[in-house]
Formats: sequence, C-alpha cells, structure tokens
Amino acid sequence: MRHRNPIKQLPLTLPILLAAAYLIAVIPMLASMIYAEITLQQLTGATQAVLREGIATSEIGVALRSAITDLERAILQYRALKAKKLMPVINTRWSQINASISQLQNLQWNKALRRQENMLQRQFDDAQKIWKSNNKPAFPVHGTKLIDTLVSLGNVTDSIVWSSRQQVSNQVSELKRTTDRARLQIILSAVCLLPLGALLTWGVLKSVTSPLRQLVHAIAVLRSGNYVGRIAIGYPAEFRRVGQHLEWLRRRLLRLEADKDRFLRHVSHELKTPLASLRGGTELLGDGGLGELGSSQMEVVQIMDEASRELETLIENLLTYAEWRAKRHFDPEEWFNTRALAEEVLAKHRLLMVKKNLNLQIHLEATQLFGRRNQLRVVLDNLLTNAIKHAPVGSD
Repeated sequence: MRHRNPIKQLPLTLPILLAAAYLIAVIPMLASMIYAEITLQQLTGATQAVLREGIATSEIGVALRSAITDLERAILQYRALKAKKLMPVINTRWSQINASISQLQNLQWNKALRRQENMLQRQFDDAQKIWKSNNKPAFPVHGTKLIDTLVSLGNVTDSIVWSSRQQVSNQVSELKRTTDRARLQIILSAVCLLPLGALLTWGVLKSVTSPLRQLVHAIAVLRSGNYVGRIAIGYPAEFRRVGQHLEWLRRRLLRLEADKDRFLRHVSHELKTPLASLRGGTELLGDGGLGELGSSQMEVVQIMDEASRELETLIENLLTYAEWRAKRHFDPEEWFNTRALAEEVLAKHRLLMVKKNLNLQIHLEATQLFGRRNQLRVVLDNLLTNAIKHAPVGSD
C-alpha cells in the first residue's frame, strides 16, 4: 500500500502557507461573528414582539375595561330613566367591546390565556342575548342579570390583562436566559479561538523556523569544512530552492577537496622518488664509497644531507597533512596515553638526536589526555623536528 507524502498535502510556498493560516484563523472568527449577529437579530426581533404584544394587550385591556364600565353605566342609566337617547351610546359601547375582543383574539397567547379569551367571548355573547331581550316586561330581572354578566365580563378582562402581563414577564425572563446562553456561547467561541490562533501561530512559526534552522546548520557544517552530509530541505519551496543551491555548493566543495587531496598525495609521492635518490647519493658520498672527500667537500655533503633530511621531513608533514584532511571528519576524540605518544614521536627522531649528541628528558604532568591523538602527534613531531634542527650539538 502506498503512503502519500504529508508534505505534498501542505501549501508549497510560504505566501500560500500564510494565506492558508490566515483563512483558517479568519473563517471561525467570521462564523462566530455571523452567529452573534444572527442571535442578536433574533433576540432583538423577539424582544420587539414581546414589547408590542405587551403594549397591545395593555392598550386593548384598558380600552375593553373602559368600554365595559361605560356600558354598565349607560345600561343602569337606561334602566332608571328609560331614555331612548341612550341607545346609540349603548350600541356604540357594545361595538367597542366586540372590536376589543376581536383584537384580543389576534394576539399570540398561550393556552391559559386562550381559555380566558374564550370565556370572555362566551360571557360577551350571553350579555348580548340578555340585552336583546330588554324590551320584554321582565327586563328588570334581565337587567340585573345583565349587570352581573357585565361585572363578570370586567373581571375576566382584568384577569386576562393580568395574565397577559404575567406572560410578557415570563417571555422577558426567557429572553434573558436566551441572551445569557448566547453570550456564553459567544464567549466560549472566543475562548476556543484563542488556542486555535496559538496553534496556527505555532504551526506557521514551526514551518518557517524549522527549515531556517536546517539552513543555519547546513551553513555551519559547510563552514567547518564538513562536506559529507547531503543538504535536503523539502518545505516550503523558497527554502527548498536555497537548500538546493547549498547542496550544489557542497558537492562543488567536496570535489575541490578531493582534487586538493589527490594533488597533495601525488606531489608528495612524486617528490619522494627523487629525494630517495638524492639521499642515497648523499649517504654514498658521505661514507666515502666514491673515494675520500676533502674537508670542504665533506662540508657540502653534510649540508646536502641536512637539507635532504629537512625536505624529507617536509614531505612527510605534507603526507601527514593530506592523511589528516582525508580522515579529519572520522578522527574521533578519545582518551589516550601521553607517554606512549611521546615515545612514538621520539623514536622517529632518535637517530638524528644520537648524531647530534642530544639528550632529551620527558616530564609529563598528565598521563591521560582527551582529544584527537593523530593531530597532537603531528604537532609534537613538528616541534621536535624544529628543536633538533636548531639545537646545538651536545645540548640537553
């Protein structure tokens, strides 16, 4: 089963990465703002509806209660005075009460208020039936019953007004609870956006700083002269291109280093061949193999012998340097015995020391050292070579 590279699923360039992070941060924030706006509009609409219903109920209730009181007063006057001129007033009050009840029926009520409204409608119908029989002889009895019905109608009206106010109060309390819930949800959304923003910030910084650290490390490695490790930065594209240029530079420097090492080894070996012939001829002349030499000739031979030995030392140092360059990245630091190292370097120059009658004393304060043994050996060899070269014959 083939696995998809997760880097390929990410934005390939830094601008796209920043744009994607911006969108991921803005979209939840925008959604939260839209939700807050919708919730605010709903709460505003519900509040306005409750206020309108409360005001309308109060106004209709006051008008209905006033019409019932005026009707009751007019009927009592009509009953006492039998004045026909009161009939238009009474009919007007009946019409006002009927209109107010019709307005109450158009309001959005709960079941309890709807039952009270139905009771109000039935008592109103009963009152009208009684009123329509007012031209009968039994009107005084019916009139008393009518007054009682109107009084009950007023009481029901007062109950409806009180219940409607209680309903408005309950709706206001429910709106307050809804507002608190919406506020809590908005706060929770804002709180959730904080870690999201922090996570996005961390992700963007990680995507930028991680390849930057890789670049800094690669440059530091190149500066130290280590050209072995491959430089590869996969993401984002801008840093990948910089990594490709650094990788080209690394390969170029590695080839140059290899050419330099080959040149050093080749030159050193090429110099050793004529030097061996020169040393052999010098030793042959010095030993008298080609006949006895005069004092001036022997002096020249000694000068040539010392120069050839010095050249041999330089060539060996050059070979040692080439060897060290080839192994410098693989020469580990370790603990080693200092006396064994000193004896090794001394054994290499013992013949020259005997020839010049030099006496060497070794005093070591530390028997163990931690570091690169081969590099320290080269340093000690050079120091001892210079000391033997410039030391007077027979000195300590």
